[in-house]
Amino acid sequence: MSRREMMQLFGPAWIALLADADAASIIGGFITGQQYGLGLTWFVLLLALPLFVVQETAGRISAVTGKGLGEIIRTYYSRKLAIVATLPIFSIDVFTYISEYVGIAIGSYLIGIPPTLGLLSFFLFHLLVILTRKYEKTERALIIVSFILVLSSIIVTIPKASNLDLSPYFSTSNDFLTYLAINIGAVVTYLKLLI
Repeated sequence: MSRREMMQLFGPAWIALLADADAASIIGGFITGQQYGLGLTWFVLLLALPLFVVQETAGRISAVTGKGLGEIIRTYYSRKLAIVATLPIFSIDVFTYISEYVGIAIGSYLIGIPPTLGLLSFFLFHLLVILTRKYEKTERALIIVSFILVLSSIIVTIPKASNLDLSPYFSTSNDFLTYLAINIGAVVTYLKLLI
């Protein structure tokens, strides 16, 4: 396989992988890690189970039928049931877009750009990509940017050897339960992508 063919295969796969790396999930993960270190590793592993089951099921259904779960629901169930199944997905989409733009505003602020200017710039960038349909060029640029972001995230979050306490942590405090909800929200957002 040539390097070009490998990139043509890898590019869309990398972009799809990062589709779940939304602002809310990243910020939530950083804050959770900062607050509890590796004490919530048990919870992240627990959350991996439904991700695995749903992703495996969706992949098998798609491999056998050639259709996604949304299309299967529309094909084999009533219109009312299809609409009922779509409403939670639509709601999650709305909140995901809101959290994405809040993340853009926060990121803009952190690097010294006024949030309004950052939001407007990214909105116009999204609009430009859609209107020009330059998806392949955009994908190439996003691959480079995402590698830089992932690498910088790894460098910033590498734990010190003295902080490798893997003892499970649990509490019934409101703060702790909020962090659990943040991590559950990240998983729900990803599960929605599979439909």
